[in-house]
Amino acid sequence: MPPAKNTSSSSSKTTNNGSSTKATSTTQPDDKSYNSFYKEGGWGNMKNFAESHGLRLDKHEDIEEAKAIRDGYREQDQRAWEEAQAAKGGKN
Repeated sequence: MPPAKNTSSSSSKTTNNGSSTKATSTTQPDDKSYNSFYKEGGWGNMKNFAESHGLRLDKHEDIEEAKAIRDGYREQDQRAWEEAQAAKGGKN
């Protein structure tokens, strides 16, 4: 489970999986760095992300699992972004 989100900003939204996308962002999630993903999601870095999922960075298997989870979140974020773009007619 990801850490609690800062709810003071209305410009971000949380997806079903707990990852975060900017509602007004024109940058596709696929074009953002992993570091941006961790920061925008409220984890700050890969270590915190992995630990929030019960994984440790000193185990190769856990690192691979953390990457797979991250990639799944990013795929969902990308699909949500594409749907939002289609809903507003592809305008940025």
